[in-house]
Amino acid sequence: VTESQIQEALEAQKEKKEKLGQVLVRLGYLSADDLTKALAAQYGMPTVSLSAVKFSPELIDMVPNTLALRHRIVPVKFENNTLTVAMADALNLMAIDSLRLLLKCNEVGSACRAIEATMTTEEDITSALEKHYHSSDTVSTMVHELSEEELEVGYKKEAEVTEEEDAPII
Repeated sequence: VTESQIQEALEAQKEKKEKLGQVLVRLGYLSADDLTKALAAQYGMPTVSLSAVKFSPELIDMVPNTLALRHRIVPVKFENNTLTVAMADALNLMAIDSLRLLLKCNEVGSACRAIEATMTTEEDITSALEKHYHSSDTVSTMVHELSEEELEVGYKKEAEVTEEEDAPII
């Protein structure tokens, strides 16, 4: 990346309020993989390509749907009582702390003793979350797929209950 490319990215960053690395990727001056490797080296973290990971249902079940989607993390392996998760944002310490509390790491009787983080690209995280977890978009899609008749029946039942509740007590 040249000095002039960085200057251009800094100007573009002011307009869109993105992280500098994301701007460099968007402008085509840096690949997402190169950005992830550079950030991982800066933070002293390993990287992982999620396309190479074999996800088991047991592994996916270790990180609940809501936590995975909220913090954009994906479990990669569970070995020697240590859960390794992939994340695109290495500075999201709240994700690791939330998972540590949820899994009761280091508590008596807990299978999980530690959580380690690895970095991956935002695209890898998005792809893995779409494949292995269900987002609230799924729920909204299901609601939209209900027929008008099904929605009207539910409305009528609710209206009937309301009328009965409003009747005077004799």
